[in-house]
Amino acid sequence: MIRLVTLSFLLLALNGYGQSNADSLKLFLEKAESYAAGPPDSLINYSRSALKVALETNADQEGGTAAWLLGIGKRMLNELDSSEYYFEKALTLTNDPELTGNVKMGVGGIKYATLELDGALSYFLEAAVIFEKLELESRQAAAYTNIGMVLNTSDSDEKALTYFKKSLEISKRLSLTNTLLPTLVNISILFEKNDQYDYL
Repeated sequence: MIRLVTLSFLLLALNGYGQSNADSLKLFLEKAESYAAGPPDSLINYSRSALKVALETNADQEGGTAAWLLGIGKRMLNELDSSEYYFEKALTLTNDPELTGNVKMGVGGIKYATLELDGALSYFLEAAVIFEKLELESRQAAAYTNIGMVLNTSDSDEKALTYFKKSLEISKRLSLTNTLLPTLVNISILFEKNDQYDYL
């Protein structure tokens, strides 16, 4: 494992060597984005390199993307404090509304995982408003499901169901299985909690 990590760092250094800062930054971001679903070590290494170059060259937008990806990598490793730090860093660097919405979803997820429910709800609601303005329905559906989860955990069952239904409507219409299934599971949990079994 140590050998693989060392080789990864060596390749990382060689990939960026001799290129302009802009080319290095582009390469590091492309590599980081290609690892967004894992493995986390590669995602973290490339994102960290991209963030370093972005900060050195005042490329704030690219720095925001790199910090967001770095936060995702840290989240994969369950390093919640570090993940939140990089998500918050991304928010200070970016002015892109879609990225801002995605980062707020990330921070909300960390707040939810640590049972900071008011904070989680606030971030998810802010993200939902951004996605509504941008008309990004798939992201709206994800935000609505997350809002419903927080409200359900807070025992605000009727409000939770309202958001789950909003997510369900979009997810069914757009065939979004990645939000449809979790939303249905959450609705079933909500109804089971209230001893209602004729909900679907």
